[in-house]
Amino acid sequence: MLEYSNASSADLARRMDEAEADGEAGGFEITDTGLIFFNLYTEDEPGRKVENRYDLGELDRNAPDQIKDHYEDPRLGNT
Repeated sequence: MLEYSNASSADLARRMDEAEADGEAGGFEITDTGLIFFNLYTEDEPGRKVENRYDLGELDRNAPDQIKDHYEDPRLGNT
């Protein structure tokens, strides 16, 4: 959700961002065989990042219609 936007007040926007927890942050990595989706860190409290990269899923170029799920979701019995 956008709370504030003003090009002349980048410092205020930065301070507002730093005062708010990021939650989960991740990305993706292009590999020789495809693509890996990963979580890089979590931040439940502002300024308290817990860095712990773990792979969430993987896409293989040779099987683009299938995703390997690496995340064990405790809410679901089939992950």
